Amino acid sequence: ITLLISLPFMELIRWKLNNSNFLKWLIQPKDNTDNIAIEYLPIRNLLKLLQNNNKYYDCLKEINIDKANIKDVQVLREKFNIDLLISLKIDSEDYIIIIENKLESLIHDNQLDEI
Repeated sequence: ITLLISLPFMELIRWKLNNSNFLKWLIQPKDNTDNIAIEYLPIRNLLKLLQNNNKYYDCLKEINIDKANIKDVQVLREKFNIDLLISLKIDSEDYIIIIENKLESLIHDNQLDEI
């Protein structure tokens, strides 16, 4: 399952790599073994944000994010021309989340053409 996220609020800061580095640091759990740890709060909150935006992210609507078994979170920066690529397992199902920092361009229909 692939999710595309655009973060237009990040336009306030002009340093795209710094934004990506910060988001990776925030989202990537330091210890991938205990999915209840405080380190998993950012990824759980991101998933809740996506879940609440049910216009695009139906694949998350049936998951209880607070109780879900989240593991194998990997955050890759600038991989395949993608600003942030997050891979993870939620209750043993694989998910991919793509985050594109929109610093000097707008969201458009062919966002994923280069990927």
